[in-house]
Amino acid sequence: MAVTEETQPTVSIASSPQQSNSTPARSRTGNYLAGLLTGYAVVAAAIIINLWLTPFTLRFLDREEYAVFAFTNDVWVWLFLFDLGTTAGLRTQVAQLTGRPDTAHLNRLASTSFFAQLVLALCVLIAGAALSTLFPSLLGVRPDLHEEAMAVVALLVLGAGVSLATRTFSVLLTAHQQTHVDNLIQLAMLVVRAALIVLLLVAGWKLYALAVAGLIVIIMGALLALVRCRATLPRLAISFDFASREALRSGIGDHALWFGVLNLAAFVVYNMDRAVAARVVSFESVTTWTLTGQVYSLAGVLIMQMSTTALPGLGQLIGEGDTQTAFATYRRLIVLCTGIGVVAALTLWAGNEAFVAWWVGAKHYGGAWLDAALALNLVFAAWTMSSRTMLMAMIMVRPLALCRTVEAAINLGLSIFLAQRLGLVGIAAATAIAGLLTSCWYIPRLVAGRFRHTFSELARHVLVPLTLLTLFLLPAAWGMRFLGEGMGIGGALLAMCVVGALGLVLLWSFAFDADMRVRAIDITAQIVRALQKRFSIARRS
Repeated sequence: MAVTEETQPTVSIASSPQQSNSTPARSRTGNYLAGLLTGYAVVAAAIIINLWLTPFTLRFLDREEYAVFAFTNDVWVWLFLFDLGTTAGLRTQVAQLTGRPDTAHLNRLASTSFFAQLVLALCVLIAGAALSTLFPSLLGVRPDLHEEAMAVVALLVLGAGVSLATRTFSVLLTAHQQTHVDNLIQLAMLVVRAALIVLLLVAGWKLYALAVAGLIVIIMGALLALVRCRATLPRLAISFDFASREALRSGIGDHALWFGVLNLAAFVVYNMDRAVAARVVSFESVTTWTLTGQVYSLAGVLIMQMSTTALPGLGQLIGEGDTQTAFATYRRLIVLCTGIGVVAALTLWAGNEAFVAWWVGAKHYGGAWLDAALALNLVFAAWTMSSRTMLMAMIMVRPLALCRTVEAAINLGLSIFLAQRLGLVGIAAATAIAGLLTSCWYIPRLVAGRFRHTFSELARHVLVPLTLLTLFLLPAAWGMRFLGEGMGIGGALLAMCVVGALGLVLLWSFAFDADMRVRAIDITAQIVRALQKRFSIARRS
């Protein structure tokens, strides 16, 4: 739905209803919900489009061609390692700055970031030119696809350069809790990209269709973000005269290096799996890995939306010095993210085998053990997500980056070792083991210690009720997975609906405290009233 000041609810399960002096037109909670609702609209649209577009694309591409396409997502992440953490550094600095507004300081930060990212975009273009040449031989692409793969990566490099050069504007919108604006732009671009891909595939462009459509959408999105940023922040002035080495060093640069290290570590944890599969197992196995884990990836994006949308609000609370409210918000957020992660993982695991067989064919399903390992990884990622967000809001990047670097090193080494023995299952298992040894306990412990609480206190508050939820829900998921075998898409939907509904009931019963239940009821009631109001206005007009 279109979000306006008049229709926006004013309370949140995960955030405080306090107002910020820097957001007079809309409450902090209202901005959070606006970002969350529009974010879910984007994710829902992405899921629907992806579910339809993937089998449609496979009509025009063989398994190796689709694997090249899947790898382009990783190439995109590789290129953005050149960001060197400037985007994340700017976002957290500006988020805290909105808690104590300073236009001159904002202009210095924005101008410095903008011109720094122009230089980095040039580096992306130079490095990307070399990468496009080496890409086919590095990943063992079959000879007849070399030229096409090189051209696709070159187009992707150009898009990455444009995106990085204009990223400052999207970051400013997000940091000022204008995430909903960025989300609405993304929603429109999703539809445009899907339409372009369909038209170009039908016209016989094959892999070029995906790259060209992506490039066009990136350029359109960058222009829209620029226009909207100028309208939302009329006092913003980006000029070379405002850019300063001091701002780059002390404002953004102090943390940018560690944000860059963090980005690199996160890339290894979440994006090297396909590279390991291609080199150790087979290039075709990348398609199996991608399609078996697609529903878990989409669920992870959905859960991440709750956490990342809360970052600006958490940054404002920290900037105002309201640590008590910040920690209370964090505790509610970690319950939400982890609880929904558990429910989503078991729900998807119950029906994924039947779903993949119906969606793209049984030959693309990686097996029950791979399915289970990917579901477990979703739970572990959901558990650490809120803690990572809180550390970034507090700009405690150095310990977070060091922890993730150790996790990445363990993950990569174990992935190669276990892939040689267990195949794709070994790669997924390595991610889970590395997370358990590092981030799953150390990152929440850092957050708890920062607020003068113990990790055991936090674990009791969150893990005890979620363990009860899991003990009740796991047998149901196992049983529904067994009952759904051989029933096609009907069995998959039945299993997922039953397990999902039961999981939400258990989440409400075991994980939500009285305050969270009241907030959830209030939000639901206000959303219903807002929808009714907009519907009646539409009818009258």
